Amino acid sequence: MKLNTMKLVQNLLLAAALALPAALTAQTADLKELTKKAEKGDAKAALDLGVAYYRGLGVLQQFDEAAKWFRKAADAGDAVAAKHLGSMYYVGQGVRQDDAEAAKWFRKAADKGNALAQNELGLMYHNGQGIKQDDVEAAKYFRKAAEQGDATAQKNLGVVYTKGLGVPADQAEAIKWFRKAADQGVVAAQSELARLLAFGTGGASDYAEAAKLFRKSADAGDPVAQKNLGVLYYLGQGVKQDDTEAMKLLSKAANAGNAQAQYYLGIMKARGRGGDKDMAGAIALYRKAATQGDAAAQNELGWVYDKGEGVKEDAKQAFTWYQKAAEQQLVLAQFNLGVMYANGRGTETNYTEALKWYRKAADAGVVRAQNEVGFMYDRGLGVEKSHKEAAAWYQKAADAGFDIAQQNLGVYYTLGQGVETNYVEAHKWFNLAAAQGNTNAVNNRDFVLTKMKPEEVTLAQKKAAEFLKARQAQ
Repeated sequence: MKLNTMKLVQNLLLAAALALPAALTAQTADLKELTKKAEKGDAKAALDLGVAYYRGLGVLQQFDEAAKWFRKAADAGDAVAAKHLGSMYYVGQGVRQDDAEAAKWFRKAADKGNALAQNELGLMYHNGQGIKQDDVEAAKYFRKAAEQGDATAQKNLGVVYTKGLGVPADQAEAIKWFRKAADQGVVAAQSELARLLAFGTGGASDYAEAAKLFRKSADAGDPVAQKNLGVLYYLGQGVKQDDTEAMKLLSKAANAGNAQAQYYLGIMKARGRGGDKDMAGAIALYRKAATQGDAAAQNELGWVYDKGEGVKEDAKQAFTWYQKAAEQQLVLAQFNLGVMYANGRGTETNYTEALKWYRKAADAGVVRAQNEVGFMYDRGLGVEKSHKEAAAWYQKAADAGFDIAQQNLGVYYTLGQGVETNYVEAHKWFNLAAAQGNTNAVNNRDFVLTKMKPEEVTLAQKKAAEFLKARQAQ
């Protein structure tokens, strides 16, 4: 399941962090007194004066004056002033925009323990802005800020643990930090925490809690959370299955431009879930999502053109969309693209390209692709003929339960191609394929039966039964 892209969060809304000095709630004379103190090197007075000029309360707003006084306070060692000056350089308020200067002042504040500056410096390292890109340093400063309780940094630390940026990927750590940020009301952290609980790896799935967290973010208007909660309602995971609720949530997210929501909404319309089947509406949604680069939608759009479902069959269009999705590493699209190359649909027949894309899908565990790779080696299509390689690929797909590969492997054991002749193994695989309705396997099983002793047949049937039992237990 493809999910949302995580982003690191920056908080540079300078005014939100600035409190108006109490002295400036009095008369203009107090401003003059504050200025005198600041000019004599009083760092606190210089900071308060910088705040006053930045906010323009009690004095005319002047960013250049604010920057001047923040600099005096920062030069005197005030961490808050250094952080504010860094922010002004970052956005170019009162000073010329300069990422390197921003990073310099953020570092001064960060090294004095200012959590906001630590988070900002972490972002500068992450993005390589004004400083050499360094994920390890970024993670270090995110941690410093997060451990002081900065919610934005906690969210960012969750991201780096999820992606393994500067730290070993660790879903448990990611969940821990996302939870801390979520508990402080960070909507994006609530959504990421829910995403990991619902769709993460490592056995941490908790669909019920994920649904509750998605609901909070969805109600706050987050399209990603709306999409993810819609998917849970569609699948009935963590919530009672409800196509109507799924449609409602996915529609909100799709209308906000979320490509994955557009894809899932298209799937529902194509299958008549939550309403009448609507292929035209589904295709329109697939196209919107595909145009935004959603690989699953690109593959689905390729499929409708390939099969002529709701549109006129168009192999060239199918090939184009499969290719776009395959290049984004979507394994089903890679298999589909291999089929197009192998059969010369929408493009010239090219067995080398077919094998390349089949192999990518096969390496990712697509059993039909594994069987096709075996077939290419069997016939020497796009590669030097090798029964040994073919047998190995047929074995992979057969072990995964694919009946055509089981039939092919049975033939190999019967003929001794790529493996030693073994009628027991041949019968086992033919029997397993026949149990799935493969008529070729039925005929081949009956043929090999004529070459076997009764005790060999008994053993072959036992081995087939054991295989099925083991598969069912997985």
